[in-house]
Amino acid sequence: MKEYIEEKIKKLQERGDPKGYLSRLASTDTEIRRLWKAEVQKDNTCWRNINTNADVIDLIEHFDGQVRFVEDNVPYGSGHIEDGYNMALAEYRAIQGLRKMAQFIDPNPFNQTHFTPISENEIDRLFERMNSIVDRMNNQNFRRAMQD
Repeated sequence: MKEYIEEKIKKLQERGDPKGYLSRLASTDTEIRRLWKAEVQKDNTCWRNINTNADVIDLIEHFDGQVRFVEDNVPYGSGHIEDGYNMALAEYRAIQGLRKMAQFIDPNPFNQTHFTPISENEIDRLFERMNSIVDRMNNQNFRRAMQD
């Protein structure tokens, strides 16, 4: 199951690299650089707090919420760099959650998490949802880029 999830993550990241996008944003804006640096420093804390399937689903829900916020509340022609940062950061965290799920989904006596095995069908649905959200985010990023 671990390999199956990791392969799905690899395919998802072929469509976009949130960490690379965040790094590029950080190189162009000092406030984003400060935010991204602080986020990278607390990566271990975020990783430590992902312990169940529900935690991963919550991260995906948060990613969906960030994209939905931009879709619903950012009118054409008035987007900000923070909108792209928030969406990419939510995607980055959701992918971290999926990575941890892949690492700990298989039962192990030394496993310190509470991940429960799920079917390939359920995993496919999670990744279909992630792909759908990524498509919506890419549309919003394209729309925001066209306003210049």
